[in-house]
Amino acid sequence: MKMKTLFALVVALSLTVAVCPAPAGMVKLPKEGALASLTFPDSWKVKAEGDNFEAESADEEVYLYAEVIDTDSVDAALKESVAYLEKEKVQVKKGTEKQHEDKVNGIPVMDFSFDGVDKDGPCKISLTILIVSKTKCISVLYWASEEGEKKHAEDLKKIYESIKPA
Repeated sequence: MKMKTLFALVVALSLTVAVCPAPAGMVKLPKEGALASLTFPDSWKVKAEGDNFEAESADEEVYLYAEVIDTDSVDAALKESVAYLEKEKVQVKKGTEKQHEDKVNGIPVMDFSFDGVDKDGPCKISLTILIVSKTKCISVLYWASEEGEKKHAEDLKKIYESIKPA
């Protein structure tokens, strides 16, 4: 599995109940009727409010935005994510889209990945949809520098291995 997909998957599951940035640890998502849990490295900055979520590596090389959505709105999630990227001044390079389906610990996953450019230069972009129930899924929009993705590979692997359905 691609590292950007791996990261997007694990962080998507890390919606926390805190409203301000804080070290993580064991986290559940969402607060009411948790669908999954995982263990997050203490060095990561985690911020959640309602069904929305942001996470960032301590060195700010890896960033993501996630939200819980209705299962039937996957196409809408893709359009909203592209609009969010434009707002954040992240450009998607045309013709770089890759798509694949997979399962992570039994959770069906659809991943759309792209090459792009943000304010700091080349980046990797991924929109991952985790289908966590018959009516809910988690949309994770992720981007990171190529260097940051490599630097955080071991932490990402540990996060991934900690995912547990609720």
